[in-house]
Amino acid sequence: MYKKPLSVFILMVSLSVVAFGCAKNADKKPEPANNTKQATTTTAAVISTNIATTTESINQSDWKIYQNKEFGFEVKYPENWEPNSENQKTARGKILVNFTKLFGKGRDMNRANFAITVFDSKGMNLSDWMDEYIKEPPGFTVLSKKEVKINGVDGISYELNGVVYKATMTLLKKGGEIFCLEKVSSAESEYRDEQKILDNTIDEMLNTFKYVR
Repeated sequence: MYKKPLSVFILMVSLSVVAFGCAKNADKKPEPANNTKQATTTTAAVISTNIATTTESINQSDWKIYQNKEFGFEVKYPENWEPNSENQKTARGKILVNFTKLFGKGRDMNRANFAITVFDSKGMNLSDWMDEYIKEPPGFTVLSKKEVKINGVDGISYELNGVVYKATMTLLKKGGEIFCLEKVSSAESEYRDEQKILDNTIDEMLNTFKYVR
Protein backbone atom coordinates (compact mmCIF):
# COMPACT_ATOMS: atom_id res chain seq x y z
CA MET A 1 0.00 0.00 0.00
CA TYR A 2 1.44 3.38 -0.97
CA LYS A 3 0.64 6.76 0.54
CA LYS A 4 1.59 10.33 -0.28
CA PRO A 5 1.92 13.47 1.86
CA LEU A 6 0.00 16.71 1.12
CA SER A 7 2.54 17.11 -1.56
CA VAL A 8 3.59 13.54 -1.15
CA PHE A 9 2.67 10.48 1.00
CA ILE A 10 2.50 10.46 4.73
CA LEU A 11 3.77 8.20 7.45
CA MET A 12 3.09 8.31 11.14
CA VAL A 13 5.04 10.29 13.68
CA SER A 14 7.81 8.57 15.69
CA LEU A 15 7.91 8.22 19.48
CA SER A 16 9.95 11.24 20.43
CA VAL A 17 10.34 13.37 17.40
CA VAL A 18 9.71 16.98 16.57
CA ALA A 19 9.57 17.04 12.76
CA PHE A 20 6.82 17.90 10.31
CA GLY A 21 5.25 17.93 6.36
CA CYS A 22 3.24 18.99 3.32
CA ALA A 23 1.78 16.27 1.20
CA LYS A 24 -1.31 14.28 0.66
CA ASN A 25 -3.42 11.33 -0.32
CA ALA A 26 -3.87 8.23 1.70
CA ASP A 27 -6.27 5.38 1.26
CA LYS A 28 -6.18 4.05 4.79
CA LYS A 29 -6.30 5.76 8.18
CA PRO A 30 -3.52 5.12 10.68
CA GLU A 31 -4.58 3.66 14.00
CA PRO A 32 -5.80 6.69 15.99
CA ALA A 33 -4.77 5.54 19.47
CA ASN A 34 -1.16 4.86 18.62
CA ASN A 35 -0.80 7.89 16.33
CA THR A 36 -2.18 10.28 18.89
CA LYS A 37 0.08 8.94 21.57
CA GLN A 38 3.13 9.35 19.39
CA ALA A 39 2.16 12.85 18.28
CA THR A 40 1.75 14.00 21.87
CA THR A 41 5.04 12.52 22.98
CA THR A 42 6.93 13.68 19.92
CA THR A 43 6.68 17.37 20.61
CA ALA A 44 7.52 17.06 24.28
CA ALA A 45 11.11 18.27 24.04
CA VAL A 46 13.57 19.99 21.77
CA ILE A 47 17.11 19.14 22.72
CA SER A 48 19.96 21.54 21.91
CA THR A 49 19.27 23.33 18.63
CA ASN A 50 17.81 20.45 16.66
CA ILE A 51 14.97 17.95 16.64
CA ALA A 52 15.28 15.34 19.38
CA THR A 53 15.61 11.71 18.26
CA THR A 54 14.75 8.56 20.16
CA THR A 55 17.98 6.62 19.69
CA GLU A 56 21.69 7.22 19.36
CA SER A 57 22.77 9.17 16.31
CA ILE A 58 22.90 7.21 13.09
CA ASN A 59 26.20 6.79 11.29
CA GLN A 60 26.08 9.26 8.40
CA SER A 61 29.51 8.51 6.95
CA ASP A 62 28.02 6.96 3.79
CA TRP A 63 25.15 9.43 3.41
CA LYS A 64 24.81 11.48 0.24
CA ILE A 65 24.20 15.23 0.03
CA TYR A 66 21.25 16.60 -1.90
CA GLN A 67 21.68 20.23 -2.99
CA ASN A 68 19.13 22.60 -4.43
CA LYS A 69 20.94 25.57 -5.94
CA GLU A 70 17.76 27.41 -6.94
CA PHE A 71 16.50 27.65 -3.35
CA GLY A 72 19.91 27.51 -1.69
CA PHE A 73 19.73 24.55 0.68
CA GLU A 74 21.19 21.10 1.20
CA VAL A 75 20.22 18.02 3.16
CA LYS A 76 21.88 14.66 3.75
CA TYR A 77 20.13 11.35 3.08
CA PRO A 78 20.96 7.62 3.35
CA GLU A 79 22.36 5.91 0.29
CA ASN A 80 19.39 3.52 0.11
CA TRP A 81 16.74 6.27 0.17
CA GLU A 82 15.49 7.49 -3.19
CA PRO A 83 15.05 11.22 -3.94
CA ASN A 84 12.13 11.82 -6.31
CA SER A 85 9.23 14.17 -7.16
CA GLU A 86 11.73 16.99 -7.71
CA ASN A 87 10.25 20.39 -8.58
CA GLN A 88 6.70 19.05 -8.66
CA LYS A 89 4.06 21.77 -8.47
CA THR A 90 1.04 21.30 -6.21
CA ALA A 91 -2.13 23.33 -5.71
CA ARG A 92 -0.47 25.44 -3.01
CA GLY A 93 3.28 25.00 -3.32
CA LYS A 94 6.15 23.20 -4.99
CA ILE A 95 7.69 19.92 -3.82
CA LEU A 96 11.42 20.47 -4.13
CA VAL A 97 12.30 16.86 -3.28
CA ASN A 98 10.76 13.82 -1.63
CA PHE A 99 12.92 11.05 -0.14
CA THR A 100 11.35 7.61 0.08
CA LYS A 101 12.18 4.19 1.51
CA LEU A 102 10.03 1.12 0.97
CA PHE A 103 9.39 -1.34 3.79
CA GLY A 104 6.98 -4.16 4.59
CA LYS A 105 6.13 -7.16 2.46
CA GLY A 106 3.96 -8.07 -0.51
CA ARG A 107 0.71 -6.17 -0.82
CA ASP A 108 1.33 -4.54 2.56
CA MET A 109 4.35 -2.59 1.36
CA ASN A 110 4.63 0.84 2.94
CA ARG A 111 6.74 3.85 2.10
CA ALA A 112 8.53 6.21 4.50
CA ASN A 113 8.48 9.78 3.20
CA PHE A 114 10.46 12.91 3.96
CA ALA A 115 9.39 15.79 1.74
CA ILE A 116 10.70 19.34 1.39
CA THR A 117 8.13 21.73 -0.06
CA VAL A 118 8.29 25.49 -0.56
CA PHE A 119 5.33 27.89 -0.27
CA ASP A 120 4.77 31.61 -0.75
CA SER A 121 4.56 33.14 2.74
CA LYS A 122 2.14 35.81 1.45
CA GLY A 123 3.83 38.19 3.86
CA MET A 124 2.75 36.16 6.92
CA ASN A 125 4.78 34.76 9.79
CA LEU A 126 4.87 31.00 10.37
CA SER A 127 1.98 30.86 12.86
CA ASP A 128 -0.37 33.01 10.77
CA TRP A 129 0.53 31.10 7.62
CA MET A 130 -0.27 27.77 9.27
CA ASP A 131 -3.59 29.12 10.56
CA GLU A 132 -4.55 29.83 6.94
CA TYR A 133 -3.07 26.59 5.62
CA ILE A 134 -5.17 24.31 7.82
CA LYS A 135 -8.40 26.01 6.77
CA GLU A 136 -8.11 24.69 3.22
CA PRO A 137 -8.85 21.13 2.06
CA PRO A 138 -8.13 18.43 3.01
CA GLY A 139 -8.35 20.10 6.41
CA PHE A 140 -6.19 19.56 9.48
CA THR A 141 -6.47 19.80 13.24
CA VAL A 142 -3.36 20.91 15.13
CA LEU A 143 -2.55 18.36 17.84
CA SER A 144 0.51 20.23 19.13
CA LYS A 145 2.88 23.05 18.29
CA LYS A 146 6.52 23.54 19.32
CA GLU A 147 9.23 26.10 18.57
CA VAL A 148 12.42 24.48 17.22
CA LYS A 149 15.82 25.35 15.77
CA ILE A 150 17.31 23.56 12.80
CA ASN A 151 21.01 24.35 12.42
CA GLY A 152 20.53 27.79 13.93
CA VAL A 153 17.33 28.64 12.04
CA ASP A 154 14.19 29.26 14.10
CA GLY A 155 11.09 27.31 13.12
CA ILE A 156 7.86 25.78 14.35
CA SER A 157 6.98 22.09 14.36
CA TYR A 158 3.34 21.00 14.15
CA GLU A 159 1.70 17.66 14.76
CA LEU A 160 -1.37 17.59 12.50
CA ASN A 161 -4.36 15.28 12.32
CA GLY A 162 -5.93 15.20 8.87
CA VAL A 163 -9.15 13.75 7.55
CA VAL A 164 -7.36 10.73 6.14
CA TYR A 165 -3.85 10.95 7.60
CA LYS A 166 -1.56 12.46 10.22
CA ALA A 167 1.64 14.39 9.54
CA THR A 168 4.50 16.22 11.22
CA MET A 169 5.42 19.50 9.57
CA THR A 170 8.43 21.61 10.51
CA LEU A 171 8.23 25.12 9.07
CA LEU A 172 11.16 27.46 8.41
CA LYS A 173 11.03 30.88 6.77
CA LYS A 174 13.58 32.43 4.45
CA GLY A 175 12.77 35.73 2.79
CA GLY A 176 9.27 35.53 1.34
CA GLU A 177 9.21 31.73 1.28
CA ILE A 178 8.19 29.10 3.79
CA PHE A 179 10.00 25.76 3.69
CA CYS A 180 8.00 22.80 4.93
CA LEU A 181 9.97 19.73 6.07
CA GLU A 182 7.47 16.93 6.35
CA LYS A 183 7.58 13.48 7.85
CA VAL A 184 4.75 11.07 7.10
CA SER A 185 4.07 7.57 8.34
CA SER A 186 1.20 5.10 8.27
CA ALA A 187 2.31 1.51 8.64
CA GLU A 188 0.34 -1.51 9.75
CA SER A 189 0.97 -2.60 13.34
CA GLU A 190 3.23 -5.52 12.39
CA TYR A 191 5.72 -3.06 10.89
CA ARG A 192 5.80 -0.53 13.71
CA ASP A 193 9.30 -1.49 14.88
CA GLU A 194 10.70 -0.95 11.40
CA GLN A 195 8.70 2.23 11.10
CA LYS A 196 10.24 3.63 14.29
CA ILE A 197 13.72 3.08 12.88
CA LEU A 198 12.78 4.86 9.65
CA ASP A 199 11.11 7.69 11.58
CA ASN A 200 14.32 8.21 13.53
CA THR A 201 16.27 8.24 10.27
CA ILE A 202 13.99 10.99 8.94
CA ASP A 203 14.62 13.02 12.10
CA GLU A 204 18.37 12.72 11.48
CA MET A 205 17.84 13.80 7.87
CA LEU A 206 15.81 16.81 9.00
CA ASN A 207 18.59 17.83 11.38
CA THR A 208 21.04 18.00 8.45
CA PHE A 209 18.91 20.53 6.54
CA LYS A 210 20.68 23.86 6.15
CA TYR A 211 20.68 26.93 3.94
CA VAL A 212 23.89 27.35 1.96
CA ARG A 213 23.26 30.86 0.69
